[in-house]
Amino acid sequence: MNRKIILFLSVLVVSLIMAGCLETREKAPLSTPEIRTAIDTKDSFVILFFYDPSMGTSQEQLEILYDIKQNHSDSVILLPYAMDNPESFDAKEGYRVRSTPTTVVIDDEGYIVKTFTKITFEKMIEELILQDIKK
Repeated sequence: MNRKIILFLSVLVVSLIMAGCLETREKAPLSTPEIRTAIDTKDSFVILFFYDPSMGTSQEQLEILYDIKQNHSDSVILLPYAMDNPESFDAKEGYRVRSTPTTVVIDDEGYIVKTFTKITFEKMIEELILQDIKK
């Protein structure tokens, strides 16, 4: 009898997760001291930006992220990581970055809100931040 109940509950939980009814949030990896310090700063969103300095789209995205940082200076921490810099390796590996530009938004509780793997406009990222603040 207990096995049937456990099996039923397991199937129910998996079904709810697959249907999106239960929230599954991934904790952000603390892969570098800078990321660890930024995530430990309460009441701040962390935006990690992985980019190739020679790509125009990366430079365009970096400007967008600097604008967000300027507009939300009290609640956003921006950490850019140039992929040609060997010091970026741990951060890149921790977040499984395979292409640039990649932007990772982490909420004030240290969970990954969204990962963008292409150029993303200011409004989309700001909506994520404002939506999470309202919760």
